[in-house]
Amino acid sequence: MNRRSAAGDMKRASFPASSDYDAKKGGRKNASSWFRSCMHTIPILLIGGIIVYTALLVYQFENAHHTNEVTSLVILKLPRSGSSWFVEMLNRIPDVYISKEIIQRGDLAVFSPSERSQHVARALRAPTDKLAYKRHWLPSSRFLEDYWLHRSWKWARPMRVVGVSVNPEYLTDVNWDALRRQHVHDPQFVVFLRSNLVKQALSAVTGKELKRRCGSANLRESSACATASQRPFHVAVATLADELALWSQRYRFFMRFMWHELPAVQEKVASRAVGALRPPRPTVVYYEQLQSDLGNAVSNALAAATGRHFSFEEQEQLERHLLTPSTWWAGGWRKRTSDDLSAVVENFEYLVQLLSDETHESVCSLVREMLLETRYRVFSMDAGSLTAVFNCAQRLRGVQTRLSIRDFFEGGDEDADALLRTQLAAEDAAEDAAE
Repeated sequence: MNRRSAAGDMKRASFPASSDYDAKKGGRKNASSWFRSCMHTIPILLIGGIIVYTALLVYQFENAHHTNEVTSLVILKLPRSGSSWFVEMLNRIPDVYISKEIIQRGDLAVFSPSERSQHVARALRAPTDKLAYKRHWLPSSRFLEDYWLHRSWKWARPMRVVGVSVNPEYLTDVNWDALRRQHVHDPQFVVFLRSNLVKQALSAVTGKELKRRCGSANLRESSACATASQRPFHVAVATLADELALWSQRYRFFMRFMWHELPAVQEKVASRAVGALRPPRPTVVYYEQLQSDLGNAVSNALAAATGRHFSFEEQEQLERHLLTPSTWWAGGWRKRTSDDLSAVVENFEYLVQLLSDETHESVCSLVREMLLETRYRVFSMDAGSLTAVFNCAQRLRGVQTRLSIRDFFEGGDEDADALLRTQLAAEDAAEDAAE
């Protein structure tokens, strides 16, 4: 064999048969054409999904708009009151949707009073996302979880109750007259309170500590930060005093809204048939009632709002819904602290002794009772109780003066009012960041 023929044989051996080569070449062409077709199909699918999403949203909005059986519900609450848990339980019910914290402090500087009023009106007619997401392309995670991706396919159901939860501090310039012009008639009001002001004040402290330890003030049941959330923390006396003064002042403004402004709001949004009558008193739900009997507390709130009581079978079905998370993959929210504060506050015994001291005992007896409470007692939220908490806070801060109930509710203390104004922004900014 000569050298040329040997080279030719080697060249032929280095290449596959023409049929194998053509098959591989055809396979690469098919893969390339499939990839190009996908690149053209994906944008079409995305545009189609957006169109379907918008059509479903419009359909649900119009369906709720023309349905007379929908009850509009406004839940008035303060931060750190446990309202997140209350709203989460309501949103587990297939025909109920409540937009949690529909207006937050940051929205006041971004949206005009007219925009805020229109958004509230819309949310009282059909399921609506937070105001902060009005200019976003994508909905918030809570709106997805509680409505669009709810395991009961809420978006395909007619809603029986639609509403919002909101801090009344952000409703001062809402145009309630405009709500009636936008087909919002006779919305029902539920006032959600946490009667143990000491636990509410310490919840604010715990939220700040959790945010430092875990990066968020609110944790899921499946959160990996469970151990860090259960470690006790130290509460300085000055911190406790400032928080008690803050929350007693905050509740003072809340009660003023309840007693003076809310009846006028109810008259503005009432229909003519109801407007001739005296506005009904709002339903009051306590956080401690949820802890004691969740099913009855939720059903009583819904019954008061809709005017329809639950049968025994409906009550059982409601309680099954309350035990089922909204989606298959997301668990519920973890309770931030134990009901027994001795397991939460590192210097618990010292605080109890301080409040039991004869210097403070006569002024701080109610605060001491709230600190020691381990069950679900509902404390009185009257003017006397709020004044007692405020006076105890003043004593712990080293202020010897004691305000009367009338002085507290008509004037208050200038230092405490200044403290309220400076701390409100920080408290709400921390809560907004936790959402």
